[in-house]
Amino acid sequence: MRRRVRAGRAVGVVCTLLVLLAVALAGYLAWGDGSNPVYTKYHVSTPDLEPRRPEPVTPPDPLVRPAGSIVMDRDGRPGDFFGKSSLTKREVWLLVRNGVAQMQAIITKDRGTTRAVWRFTVRDSDDPRRARDALDELYERGGYQVRPTRHPGVRVRRIANPADQRDITAYRSHYVRGRDVLRVEVYGANAPVVESAFRRLLDKQVDAFPAGRR
Repeated sequence: MRRRVRAGRAVGVVCTLLVLLAVALAGYLAWGDGSNPVYTKYHVSTPDLEPRRPEPVTPPDPLVRPAGSIVMDRDGRPGDFFGKSSLTKREVWLLVRNGVAQMQAIITKDRGTTRAVWRFTVRDSDDPRRARDALDELYERGGYQVRPTRHPGVRVRRIANPADQRDITAYRSHYVRGRDVLRVEVYGANAPVVESAFRRLLDKQVDAFPAGRR
C-alpha cells in the first residue's frame, strides 16, 4: 500500500513538472527570450577596462566637473534633453540622425559665465566622427570661426555678438574619444573672462581625457 502511495506521489510530481515545462515552452515560442529586436540598433556597449576581472567594470564618465554652481547634471537618451538643456531641437535631431543614442551633460554657472561639458555616445553600428563633423558644420554655418588650440584632434570654434544673442561670446569645441563625441563650451557677456574660462576648462578636460581611442 505504501509503495502505491509513493508511486502515485512520484507520478504527480512528474506530471506537474511536465505541465510547467510545457507552459514555459509555450511562453518562449510566443514572446521569445524577452529581448526586443527593435532596440538592437540603439545598442551601445561599454568595454571592460580590466579584462582579468570576472565581473564587468563600468568605465568612468569621461567628463570633468566645470567650475561654478551646477545647474544641470544629467544623462539619458536624446529625447530626455528636449526642452531641458541648452541644446536646440535642431541639434538633438542632428545628433540622432548621426547615430547618437545616449547623452550626458554637466553645466555650471558662475557670475554670468556658463560652462558645460557634454558626452554624445553613438550606437555600436555608427562612427562618432560623423556626429562630430555634423556638429562642427552646424556651428560653421552659424557663423562660428575656427580658433587655434594646442590639443591635437580637437576642433575649436568661437562666435562674438551673434544675431540672436547680442553681447555674448561663445566658445565650443568637439573631439572624438572612443565611441563618444565630447564637447566643451563656455559662453557669457564678458569676452576676456569667457576666453580664459574656456581655455582652462578645455585644458582640464582634454588633459584628463584626450582625443583618440580610450
